[in-house]
Parts: sequence; C-alpha cells; structure tokens
Amino acid sequence: MSSANDRRPDRTEMTTTGTGLRRSTGALFLTGAVPFAAAATVLSSTFDWPGILREPGSVVLPAFAAGGAGLVWTWLATAWTYAILAVPILLLPAVLRRRNDPVLRAATTIGAASVAALGLTVLRHPVPNPLAGTTAVRAFVARRPVTAGPRS
Repeated sequence: MSSANDRRPDRTEMTTTGTGLRRSTGALFLTGAVPFAAAATVLSSTFDWPGILREPGSVVLPAFAAGGAGLVWTWLATAWTYAILAVPILLLPAVLRRRNDPVLRAATTIGAASVAALGLTVLRHPVPNPLAGTTAVRAFVARRPVTAGPRS
C-alpha cells in the first residue's frame, strides 16, 4: 500500500526549483524596473519626456535633433529596459504554480502584450511621421529650424 507522499515529487526538489524560479523572476522584475526608471528619469530631465510629445512637430523635431546621439541612446535604453519586463510577466503563472489558470494566463499575455506595445510606442515616437507635414520632416532631416509655411 502506497502512501500519499509516494505520489508527490520530492518536496526538497520542488522547493529548490520553485525558489530558484521565484528568485530569477524577482531579479528580472528588478532588472527591468530599476534601469527603466533610471532611463526614463534621464529622458524626462533631458528631453521633457513624455510632456514634449504633446507639442507640435515644429517644437519636438528640432529639440530631438539638438539632443544628438546621446538622446537617441537614452531613448533606446528607455524602450529596451521596459521591454525586459515582458519576461518576468510571462513567468508569473509558473512562479505562482497556476500554469493552468486561464484567467492568469490571459492576464499575463495581455500584460506582456502591453509591455511590447508601449516599448514599440516609445521606439516609434522619435521617428518623424510623414503625415505630420513634410516641412517639419525636411527641417528635421536638414537639421535646421522649422519655418512656417504651407504643407505640401
């Protein structure tokens, strides 16, 4: 006659694996959140992000061009450090030992998709939008001030 303990995996093995996964997931949350906060703080202090995104292109594009390579690297760091958060979000069902919970799986999928969407949005913002007016785009490319004039 077998006991209930014979049918379960070794508790030591399960605890060690679970602890390692929990610690790794926690470390990934910190690895994503802390650098993102630092990069977003630098971007906010050097470029007035995200407030500047509400300004017209005639304000944003010259400010972006004036920021140079340092601003581009800060922008990329903000996007990529935020994207790191998708990994621990996707690990949550395993860490919580609820892999078969459809609500939790849906929530983590939506959470990871929102991280991806925001990451792509952050990456998209410095790219000039041709629909915003070709005068502003040409000024950005030429690195000269935008002058008022008809949009072509």
